[in-house]
Amino acid sequence: MALWVDKYRPVRLSEFIYDSDQANNLANIVKAGDFPHLLIYGPSGAGKKTCVRCILRELYGSGIEKICLSTKSFQAPSGKKLDIQTVSSNYHVQFSPGDVGIYDRVVVQQIIKQIAQTQQIDAFSQKQFKVVVLMAVELLTRDAQHALRRTMEKYSATCRLILCCESITKVIDPLRSRCMAIRVAAPSDHDVANVIRTVCKAENVIVPANVVMSIVSKSCGNMRRAILMLEATKAQGYPFKDNQTILEPDWEIYLNETARIILQQQSAANLLKVRARIYECLGRCIPPNVIVTLKICYELAAMALWVDKYRPVRLSEFIYDSDQANNLANIVKAGDFPHLLIYGPSGAGKKTCVRCILRELYGSGIEKICLSTKSFQAPSGKKLDIQTVSSNYHVQFSPGDVGIYDRVVVQQIIKQIAQTQQIDAFSQKQFKVVVLMAVELLTRDAQHALRRTMEKYSATCRLILCCESITKVIDPLRSRCMAIRVAAPSDHDVANVIRTVCKAENVIVPANVVMSIVSKSCGNMRRAILMLEATKAQGYPFKDNQTILEPDWEIYLNETARIILQQQSAANLLKVRARIYECLGRCIPPNVIVTKLLLELLQYCDGAIKAKVVACAAEYEHRLSHGNKALFHLEAFIASFMCIYHQQVAESALDL
Repeated sequence: MALWVDKYRPVRLSEFIYDSDQANNLANIVKAGDFPHLLIYGPSGAGKKTCVRCILRELYGSGIEKICLSTKSFQAPSGKKLDIQTVSSNYHVQFSPGDVGIYDRVVVQQIIKQIAQTQQIDAFSQKQFKVVVLMAVELLTRDAQHALRRTMEKYSATCRLILCCESITKVIDPLRSRCMAIRVAAPSDHDVANVIRTVCKAENVIVPANVVMSIVSKSCGNMRRAILMLEATKAQGYPFKDNQTILEPDWEIYLNETARIILQQQSAANLLKVRARIYECLGRCIPPNVIVTLKICYELAAMALWVDKYRPVRLSEFIYDSDQANNLANIVKAGDFPHLLIYGPSGAGKKTCVRCILRELYGSGIEKICLSTKSFQAPSGKKLDIQTVSSNYHVQFSPGDVGIYDRVVVQQIIKQIAQTQQIDAFSQKQFKVVVLMAVELLTRDAQHALRRTMEKYSATCRLILCCESITKVIDPLRSRCMAIRVAAPSDHDVANVIRTVCKAENVIVPANVVMSIVSKSCGNMRRAILMLEATKAQGYPFKDNQTILEPDWEIYLNETARIILQQQSAANLLKVRARIYECLGRCIPPNVIVTKLLLELLQYCDGAIKAKVVACAAEYEHRLSHGNKALFHLEAFIASFMCIYHQQVAESALDL
């Protein structure tokens, strides 16, 4: 009495209901004779194991079904005994080397060596090699991955490897380059619904359309999860009701409750309570990464800030500037997608625009992202680390984070992404996308290098460049991109969005509070929604004379400007220096500090010196982009302003 998920799992590539084009491509690879090492990657429940099983069946026939479960023992260099579970037949062995933790290198080398040395003999009835299937390769240590690379080269004549993982971002480049990368995409909602109906038809189960759509919605593109939920719901009670409750796994419900406990109270006693629940999950063999990433983070995300919760995810959801959204949708559908240069003021919606474009290009798979740190080495030998946000389709980063070494980072990351070309031309685009934020902060050398790099890899890589102003972007770079201006929303647009958010949250907001937020937001939609939520958290219902909360750092910089104006002396400069250092330590960008101080100081300056003060600010802002120590240039700007202002005050006193 097998579970439906096993009973109706395809055993041949020709039986794939969805993604049949990729199944045909794999069948052709198997028949070609020169079978390569494979790197099969894709999200959980997309069908990676099924794909491996079908490939093995195509290679060796029905004999691959005669498998046995065994435990292999090895000894680490330290003398520790290592046991690992393997599934094997006469033709292959499958295991997860990550099960032994930091000792994975020993296990990988020993098992492959054992398999490779028992070479196939009958050349007429089967292949000349055996297959080693490694699951969850992304969990391997870097030492194990390098050892795997050397081992697969040594035994390539008698052994082929099939590596499986959810994301290839954690697989080292030398390993990726020795394999044919095959992406198993998550099934679409339409595909999941079709499979559910096929299974129900085979089991003579009548399933209403609303039940199918509920299961599809809760499955999150995971085919295995969808079929398990279908069978569990049927076992709960059949025939199905119109308001049928879809059963979710007990451990997910348990983790949802855990997340709510975390949010209720942040105390040592509550932490111990949560610790016991997490320990219970680990005892039930729920993987730690699943606990952290898939459930608790998702539940906490449900309590997300309103600015994230109500951010559009499709171009069709744009409340304002819908004409531009339609134009972008047409560009995506046209097929020949160009490099883009998206510019506009802070809070206008550039990141949202990029996110929606990626969603239109690649579908819901773009939401499955991971945060990672990439390391590079500058020509001087200095180690450079940069944070990237990536999915299977794109990578996003801010090259300005590494300062004057941005050229190295830009060239290396684009080269890495461009060389992992998309293979399946039928189910996805032929290119990946690199999103560069704050392009205006790039040095001129980096911009010229970017121009050359984007020309070289234009066949397999598209760039989306984001900046606030294109005046600092060189002409050769601008001419190679389609420029799209994301204008700041009007006061009317900001007010409409505020009312839409309040309606969704069942919050009653007076008209005077709306107008106060609109006035203080300065055309920054993100700022407006954050101020709305902060004001609501301060006290609800709203009062007629409601105080609109402003960011602490802005209040702090306003106070700093008043300190500068009070007295122009060396002692006061040291005091201001300490406050600027505090702002930099809280990750307030140096150019933002300059701009905010300038706007506040100009209010108290005489018309005669305003031009001189602005010119001084422009000079030191320019130096910021070339220097490595922001504090020096900020302090120099403040000292220069003190000189200008003190001289003007002294001259005014003499005139009196």
